[in-house]
Amino acid sequence: MGLQLKVECANWSTTVSVNEEVFEKRSEAVVEAMTLAIEKFVNSDHDSFDIHDEQEELALEGIISCEGNICKTEHILMNAGRYDLAAFVKNNLEK
Repeated sequence: MGLQLKVECANWSTTVSVNEEVFEKRSEAVVEAMTLAIEKFVNSDHDSFDIHDEQEELALEGIISCEGNICKTEHILMNAGRYDLAAFVKNNLEK
């Protein structure tokens, strides 16, 4: 089943499963969890997402977090291979 990690960004959160045995450090598993969550977001796999603030649509912001670790969403999108969205986030959401 793997390690269950909760990832949060903007108005949503989701829990993803990470095989912690393939990572040397917990921080690497946390970055993987953020990457998996962003991939689910981008691929419209929103069934497991909890939406906060009673908004109807999921949003992105410049920061994503997991277990108290904070990363720029831009960097997690690059880790997921989504350079197009990373550039959009950098140019539009981090100002």
